[in-house]
Amino acid sequence: MNKRDRFIAELRDAAKDRRLTFKVETWRGKGGHAMVWVGDKVTTVPSEDKGMRSFVYSAEIEPGDKRGMVVSFPDVPEAITESHDETEARLRAEEALGLALLTYPLRGLVLPKAKTRGRGMVPIAVAPDVAAKLAVLEAFNEAQMSKVELARRLGKDEKEVRRILDPRHQTKLTALTNTLRILGKRLVVAVEKAA
Repeated sequence: MNKRDRFIAELRDAAKDRRLTFKVETWRGKGGHAMVWVGDKVTTVPSEDKGMRSFVYSAEIEPGDKRGMVVSFPDVPEAITESHDETEARLRAEEALGLALLTYPLRGLVLPKAKTRGRGMVPIAVAPDVAAKLAVLEAFNEAQMSKVELARRLGKDEKEVRRILDPRHQTKLTALTNTLRILGKRLVVAVEKAA
């Protein structure tokens, strides 16, 4: 069973556990993607890994010792937060995850892969601007290009490139998108119903 089929099987099991409808349609030809419906949500699953990178990690949302909810991420142990209720916990989890992941490049560490899955785990995505920044940082490291060369290709001053590559500096989405394009990547945006 390949990676895609295992993932679809996990979705099928999760839908069954939650008593949600489940449907899969696959197409032959270019791409051979599968459309998967779980309840009122739909996603496209590629036929094989084409290098698509998402910044979605599984979280455990548990009752706190005295009250409220605690959120932790097995794959990103630095990301932990708490809240009074589950809705707010999910919002805080997105922020905690993004902040924790942005420390990895500062510490010279490779971003962790999202591996943990299972019952009771809740997928949490980082904010779109954080995902774009993380994608630029990963692409820049993979390209093994100097900041001077990136600045030349972007037609920008090296100081501006240093800011684009600084995890602590907020960068406009257009600058991140252009940088990804120069690094041979493109930003793909997806929308799904909020949990």
